[in-house]
Amino acid sequence: MLLDHDTFVTEKYFTEIIDKINGEDLPNLLLPKILVNGKIESPALQYVLFAKRWKEDLPGCYDTRHVTAINSGMVISARFFYSGFRYDERLLFYGTDTYMMYKYSGDNKKFYLLNTSLKHDLNLLSNPSVTQKAKVFRAIKQANLIVYSSSRWYSVLTRINNLIIAVKYAVKYRSLIFFK
Repeated sequence: MLLDHDTFVTEKYFTEIIDKINGEDLPNLLLPKILVNGKIESPALQYVLFAKRWKEDLPGCYDTRHVTAINSGMVISARFFYSGFRYDERLLFYGTDTYMMYKYSGDNKKFYLLNTSLKHDLNLLSNPSVTQKAKVFRAIKQANLIVYSSSRWYSVLTRINNLIIAVKYAVKYRSLIFFK
């Protein structure tokens, strides 16, 4: 079970997990719905670097294809780790969730969406300085390059996407710091 310090868990979350793991044969991954401002932030659909909101809210098994999720709240079966999965140690903070889901979907075709919703705070950097925004952008940019390094095509798309976002931020914040 992975939990961040800024995720608010409930007794219902733990009760549902215990009921599920004791009651039926499930995929190697259980995901709660992560709500931010009342909307499902995780899981989400992700097509390489382009994300789309998750529409389903009913519990059950879903296809892992093109799915990403926030690490916090994940319940991962030991079977997945026994199969050889390890987090890439170059990923320090950003990208670990994308990496996990990218690798998980390679051999695991299903995940189970829990009925429980958790509140997660993504506002840690809601009003940072331009310098801090640039620092976070560089970390995310580097993480994406690591996550998608196994595919030449994805790697090229990642570099193009990073450049487009750097231009967008440079114009928006009137600073070339995003190109460093």
